Amino acid sequence: MDAGLPSPTILHLLLGAQGGGCERNCLLFCEGSRQFRHAVMTLGPAGEMTAPWQQAAAEVRHLDILALPRPAQAARVRGAVGELAAVPAVAMLWHGMPEMPFLLHALRDWRGPVFAHAGNPHLRPSRLMDGRFLIAERLWPSPHQPTFVCCSEYVARSLENGWYLRRFPRAVVSNGVQPLRGGGHRPRALAPDTPFTVGMLARLDRIKDHATVLRAAARARERLPGLRLEFAGDGPEKDRLAALAAELGLADAVRFLGNVGSIYETLAGWDVFVYAATVHEGFGNALAEALTCGLPSIVTDIGPMREVCGGEDEGAAVYVPPADPESMAAALAALVPDLSRRQALGEAARRRAERELSAQVYAERYEHIFNLGLSRVSR
Repeated sequence: MDAGLPSPTILHLLLGAQGGGCERNCLLFCEGSRQFRHAVMTLGPAGEMTAPWQQAAAEVRHLDILALPRPAQAARVRGAVGELAAVPAVAMLWHGMPEMPFLLHALRDWRGPVFAHAGNPHLRPSRLMDGRFLIAERLWPSPHQPTFVCCSEYVARSLENGWYLRRFPRAVVSNGVQPLRGGGHRPRALAPDTPFTVGMLARLDRIKDHATVLRAAARARERLPGLRLEFAGDGPEKDRLAALAAELGLADAVRFLGNVGSIYETLAGWDVFVYAATVHEGFGNALAEALTCGLPSIVTDIGPMREVCGGEDEGAAVYVPPADPESMAAALAALVPDLSRRQALGEAARRRAERELSAQVYAERYEHIFNLGLSRVSR
């Protein structure tokens, strides 16, 4: 970047300001980026992420136009972003996929490169979905062909399943996580009957597989009577999981913590982290946070999990087959009494997180992709 020239601007376009994964990914980049100015724009009203974005020195504007007809929404977006068209700028659609044709149409006068975030895998080819995208594209024409920035290679490969989505160029940037606050996890010696806590941090929904964790805990307690299980997070599956815990005789051994205020403090207090997911998982931010905390982890070997934890040669996690409570129970029974193994896992996890999953690395990788996009436009 030449001295004396204004820093390029990133226009972060989102549907709302809730505290979901896309909004927090946007915040992490705003906090870590030093090469760009940041303008955050939402189609919806202010929300819980408004203040954090502002604290990260982003210019934040809430259009609050979701109740308007689509043509009026598009006109308002074009007017709001028009002033950025005169300076080097990148547009990033964080809520890009379902609304992408409309958002691209709203940005049809945009002169800079356009990117769209892809956080969930596209698993089932659907002619209906492709048809809807095609119809929307014809209704809302745009000159832009965005580059999808996928949170994992697993997500990037999955876009091949859709005729509409496979046409777009792709890049991969693994999600980053907030820096560790506090000292992190410190392993302690555990005997089978010593009270200890196994935890999982994740939204209680069907993308995850809390049921396998419950069934594994019920089996593991036969060899580890001191086992206690905690689920941090909330979601629509809570009642079903609570009923399953009671059915398995775990009602006195399972705690549902809900959404926790201090994630790293909660993680540091656990002895083992478990993460069970389904093929619908796109990355696993909570798993990345557990690695950052140095928490020994047992992970179902599915989807992008090896992209998060690395290969077995790195030793940052223990892998077990998906939907296999027997294997998870056996892994717990072997790991809990083995202090040296848990210490080695925690140290490898910290190294992996620092090298691949830190906020700084995340911001630098996004900056590199955006700079490449700007250089192509300027040719």
